[in-house]
Amino acid sequence: MKIFITLFVLLCTMQSVVAQDVLITTEGDIMTVYIDDIGSSTIYYKTENSASAQLQRIDKAKVYMIKKSDGTKIDLSSNSTQNQNVTTPAVSQPMNTELSDEAKLRNKELIDALNKAASAPQHKEPDDGSVGGVFATLGIDDNSIICNDDIEISYSTSDVNNAFQIRFTIANKTNKVVFIDLQNTFFTSEGESSSYYTPIAYSSSKSKTGDANAGTFAGAMGIHDYQTNVSTSTVYSQRIISIPPKSQKKLDCKWMFPAHNHLVCSGVYYQYDKQYKGWLAFRFGDDKKNPTAFLKRGETFSFDQENSPIKFNFFATYSFKEDCDVTNSVSVNLFMKKVIGYYINETKEITDYENADFFVGYIMTKDSQLSTALVRHFNFDGTVFKRP
Repeated sequence: MKIFITLFVLLCTMQSVVAQDVLITTEGDIMTVYIDDIGSSTIYYKTENSASAQLQRIDKAKVYMIKKSDGTKIDLSSNSTQNQNVTTPAVSQPMNTELSDEAKLRNKELIDALNKAASAPQHKEPDDGSVGGVFATLGIDDNSIICNDDIEISYSTSDVNNAFQIRFTIANKTNKVVFIDLQNTFFTSEGESSSYYTPIAYSSSKSKTGDANAGTFAGAMGIHDYQTNVSTSTVYSQRIISIPPKSQKKLDCKWMFPAHNHLVCSGVYYQYDKQYKGWLAFRFGDDKKNPTAFLKRGETFSFDQENSPIKFNFFATYSFKEDCDVTNSVSVNLFMKKVIGYYINETKEITDYENADFFVGYIMTKDSQLSTALVRHFNFDGTVFKRP
């Protein structure tokens, strides 16, 4: 016990560490950290005060005491009052999956607003001139649960760097910590689901060292005699992430089309390119009936959740318990709602596009050298984009 009294005194005198928390383990180790969350069995912390810093964890049973940066002390020793009052946990009760009237109203308002934004874009001055671009907006299915009493989902295609990627954000509406189970959180496109959890990530580093004996001779001859040491580390990513009360967390970006170089739907082909990251090719005609397929400037096609040829789904699993043994889920269904003909990369021709989530594509024409190559190489011939 003397060692812990000594450590406590030392803890109280560590005033030089500004805005950092201090963690003392049961082994007597002292760590200066930034506490992110204290769960029922795990403590999450960072070693750097940065949003990009790796979140680490330690078993709560291995921690003796924590002194927060504001001076608050949390005693986690086995004889503390906190642990003396711990009783056998009650049987976990299922989460309430029913939406309150307030949540139902909010959910409908959000869906209506998103679909209104997706319907609003239009070409400033439609005419009969053919164009080479397709401007497509994203709508949301009326049956989606984008908001309940606990969390609210938002999405964006405009705040990501690469084309054809989408990012979802989860906002915690409650006064409790929400835990997201990334292993059971998915983005689905064309029937293929992709989990947000990557179990293991590898990283390696290299360093060069000179030979102590041969270095002098090699240096004199103008020769660099180095040995390369390679060290590899394994980083285990988090399966469960926490969202503090009344805050939000952005998930990693996901590719909207899961495979490279494939037919997405009738008349729409996804082509991956290392420089441009990817693009969609729309084919509006076939060789027999329309040798030169085209789309008029301002020509518009509208779809609904039933007849849209391109659809996506986001499914999120969350809990109020960090082990996520009792969970709830929400599901957001998206679809291509509108297609407008325009000059590619000239978004200024489209009005009210700023509030809509969208993606753009190219039009394949028979007289285009690139289109001819794609038709021949990918057997794209005969497929026609279906007008609603």
